[in-house]
Amino acid sequence: MTREAVTEYLETRHVRYGESVMRGSGNAWSYKVRIGTDPSGRFDCANWEVYIVFDFDNPTRKTWEGRGDTGAPSDVLKDSRIFKFCW
Repeated sequence: MTREAVTEYLETRHVRYGESVMRGSGNAWSYKVRIGTDPSGRFDCANWEVYIVFDFDNPTRKTWEGRGDTGAPSDVLKDSRIFKFCW
């Protein structure tokens, strides 16, 4: 599935998403979709922010620096995963 197809899928369903450097399994910018919060039980963090992350690969790119462009429509979806971080 291409980035263009994922974008169309999310937008036609009115799903809010952001582009982010998540550095997962792909070599291009990722999309992230916030799905909620999870209590952390830690003294230094009240809640975990929980996201679904879509990692993409750019088949023509040899290395990835994470600067400048935020992805090509032809990037290929490589993986999806749950990502949590604490504020």
